[in-house]
Amino acid sequence: MKSDEFAEGASEWPDELSRREFLRLAGASLALAGVGACTKQPIEKIVPYVKQPEGMVPGKPLHFATATTCNGYAQGIIVTSREGRPVKIEGNPDHPASLGATTIWAQADLLGLYDPDRAQEVMRGENISTWNDFLQDVDVALAAQQSNAGAGIHILTDTIRSPTLIAQLQAVLKRFPNAKWHRWNPIGPDSINGEVVVYDFTKAKVIVALDSDFLFMHPAALRYARDFALARRVADPTSARMSRLYVAEPTPTLTGANADHRIAIAARNIRALAKELAVRISASPRSAPLPDELVTFEPWIQTAANDLVANRGASIVITGNGQPIEVHDLIAKINDQLGSVGSTIARNSAVAGSGDAGPPITDRGYNQTESLGQLVSDMKTGDVELLIILGGNPVYDSPVDFDFASALTKVKVSVHHALHANETSRLCHWLIPAAHFLESWSDAVAFDGSISIVQPLIDPLYANISSDEMIGALIERPVRSAYEIVRETWRSTNPTPHFENDWRRALSDGVFRNIDFQSVRPAELHSAEVKTAEKISAERTGRNPMFLELLFRVRGRSRN
Repeated sequence: MKSDEFAEGASEWPDELSRREFLRLAGASLALAGVGACTKQPIEKIVPYVKQPEGMVPGKPLHFATATTCNGYAQGIIVTSREGRPVKIEGNPDHPASLGATTIWAQADLLGLYDPDRAQEVMRGENISTWNDFLQDVDVALAAQQSNAGAGIHILTDTIRSPTLIAQLQAVLKRFPNAKWHRWNPIGPDSINGEVVVYDFTKAKVIVALDSDFLFMHPAALRYARDFALARRVADPTSARMSRLYVAEPTPTLTGANADHRIAIAARNIRALAKELAVRISASPRSAPLPDELVTFEPWIQTAANDLVANRGASIVITGNGQPIEVHDLIAKINDQLGSVGSTIARNSAVAGSGDAGPPITDRGYNQTESLGQLVSDMKTGDVELLIILGGNPVYDSPVDFDFASALTKVKVSVHHALHANETSRLCHWLIPAAHFLESWSDAVAFDGSISIVQPLIDPLYANISSDEMIGALIERPVRSAYEIVRETWRSTNPTPHFENDWRRALSDGVFRNIDFQSVRPAELHSAEVKTAEKISAERTGRNPMFLELLFRVRGRSRN
C-alpha cells in the first residue's frame, strides 16, 4: 500500500505557533546576533610615513630581485611586495639558473615566512630567553676553549654554498685550529662525493639518464628543463632534429615521462647497466656474459650504446644523486670516452670547493657519514663541549644506529639554529630562531657559478637571527649585522672604486657576478679505481627477484 514519506500532519503549521509569533522570535534572534560585536575596541594609534619610502606608491606592488636555495644552490627569484609585505614569488628572467621559472618549493617558501609554527623566540630549554643571554653563555664556553685551541668546539651544518658563510666558518677554524666542522645532508647532492658537473642540453643530440630525474629533482632542474625543451623544439622539420632521451629508472619521474625510450629497472641494477654501457661504448672484449638481470634490457642497452657512439661529442650520460660513487665514476668515464667533456659537459670550478679549511663542498675525499659518525663518537665520550647545529635535523634524519639523540644529551652546551623547532631543537640547550631568507641578508651560488645577493623584503617578524650572525657570534663582539657581514665579503673580493654601483646593480638584477666556469677534463680514472668500482658493482648487484628495495627521494624537511 502506498503511503506518505512523512508522518501525518508533518506538513501542517502547528496551531501553537502563529505566524505573528514566529516573526517576533525571528526578529529577536537577529537583533541579539550583533550584540557580541558591540564590545569597545582598544585605542590604537597609527603613524603616517614621515618620509615616503623610495618607489612606494600606495596600492601598487613593488618587485625585488633576490634568491632562494635548493639543496644549497641559488635560484633567482622576483618577489612581489605590497605595502611592505611579500605576497608572491616568481622566477627571475635575468638569472641564468632560473630564467624566469620557479620550483614548487620556491613558491611554498613564501608561506614559510608567515608560518605561525616558526620558531619565534630564543629558547633556553623550555624557557624564553634573549640573544644577549645566549651570547654570554657562548662567551663562557669559548673562553674555556682558548687553552686547547677549540678542541671541544664542533659545528654541524646542512649543505652550505654561501661564500660569506663559508668564509665565516673558515674564520672560526682559524681562530680555533682544533675545532671541527661537520656537514650532514642525507639525500642532498653532497652525498655522492662527486664533482660539480654542468650539462648543456641544448647541444646534446642523445641523452641517457640512469636513475636521474634531471628535469625535476636536480638542483639545476629549472635551467635543464628549459634547455631540454629548446633541444626538442623543431621549428623547421626539414632541417632540424630533436634530441633523443633514453631513461632507465626504478620509479616513475617527470624525466621518464618525457623519454623516447624508457625502461623500469631496479636501482641496485643501475651499476651493472652503467658498466655494460661502458663496455659496449669502448668496444672492449667481453670477459663475462651479460648479467641475468640485464638480459631483458639488452635491446635498450644496445640501441642506447649505438646512438651514443654515433653522436660522439654531442651526447650526455647522467646519473642521479641516489647512486653511489662507483656509478658516478663509470658515468664520468663514459662521458670522457664519448668526447662530451668540453662540449656538452663542463666542470664548474666556481663551486667546487670551500677553500683550505673545513670540509670541502664536493671534494671526493670527504665522506659525510664518516664525519657524522666521528661527531657522534666524540659526543658519546664527552669530547664535545660546544656544539653548534646550523639548520637540519640530525636527530630525525641521521642513521638510526648512530643514536644521535642519546649522544646529544652528553654535550655540555648544544645550540640549534633552526627555522622550526623540531626533534633536534627539543634536545638542545639553546634554540636560536633562524631568519627566513625574505627577512635576512645573505648570498648564494647557483649551480652554474652565478652569484646572487639575498636581500630581505621585510624586517624579521620575530626574534630571528640570520646564519651569518649566528656564526659571527663565535668570532666577533659586537656581532655585526648580516648586511654588514655580506657587504664586507664582497667589498674585500671586489676592491674597486665602482663597488657601490656594482652592489646596487646586483641588488637590482639579482645577479652579483657571472663566473664563467672553465671546461676542464675530469681527472682520469686510474685502472685500479675502475676495477674497484666494477668489483663493488658486481658484489652489490642483486640477483634475488624477491629482493626488497628502499628508495629515498626527499628527506622530509618540508613535512610541516
